[in-house]
Amino acid sequence: MGPLPGDYSPIPEDSQAEEMTVEEAETTQELQFSSFTAKDFRRIKVLGRGSFGKVLLVEYLPANIYCAIKVLKKDNIDSTDDIEHILTEKQIGQLVNPHSFIVDLYATFSTKNQLFFIMEFVAGGSLRTHLMRSKHFDLQTTKFYAACITLGLEGIHSKDVIHRDLKPGNLLMDQDGYIKIADFGMSKTGIGYGDRTNTMVGSPAYMAPEVVMEEEYSRAIDWWALGVIVYEMLLGTVSSNCHWPAIGGCIKVKYCSLSILIKHSV
Repeated sequence: MGPLPGDYSPIPEDSQAEEMTVEEAETTQELQFSSFTAKDFRRIKVLGRGSFGKVLLVEYLPANIYCAIKVLKKDNIDSTDDIEHILTEKQIGQLVNPHSFIVDLYATFSTKNQLFFIMEFVAGGSLRTHLMRSKHFDLQTTKFYAACITLGLEGIHSKDVIHRDLKPGNLLMDQDGYIKIADFGMSKTGIGYGDRTNTMVGSPAYMAPEVVMEEEYSRAIDWWALGVIVYEMLLGTVSSNCHWPAIGGCIKVKYCSLSILIKHSV
């Protein structure tokens, strides 16, 4: 695989990789790390930035392949909730992979000041980006993307995991046009068929009514989010009825039947 255009430079080092924990008085959990070091990778460009750190496109030098690395600064991880989200993302990434419709987490390692998540590089960008560019999709395209997401959700749910933050920004497109589900920082394990939880998390426009009203909810909230996404793919916007809180306790959402849209798509 030849080099991609960009400014090549090593990932900034702070020390050799070593076995470390993200330590807080409230937790004894540990992240497990591989034998990778920062020297094994060459940075190409920044793919995105967040509150904890950034995501880089890098070349893995020993094998001459490209992958994405999420770099988290330990100084920015300052609460038990932050630690739990990181541990959850790592645990679920290992649990649900490999899967054709889920972004693969290859490995993790740490240095003195940073944590690294080595992930599959999904080259096509997010569904959000494509929606902004195209405004909306035709029925056939929507059916295809909905089918990809459906297969990914089935894989996640089969491991008793609930995603809880399904939205176009967390759906990535590979070089062949298939959609992969990403970002498990808000997800929860141990939610099998019929199990319920009640933590209010997610992105408001895609949250099911029971989440917003702080009631117990099941894995069905992921299917609700997919319904909102299907509506958005077809019409180019989220229905005004999808924005919470609801008025007078009456919550409505308009979207095409998912079962009709994905029928015969797989």
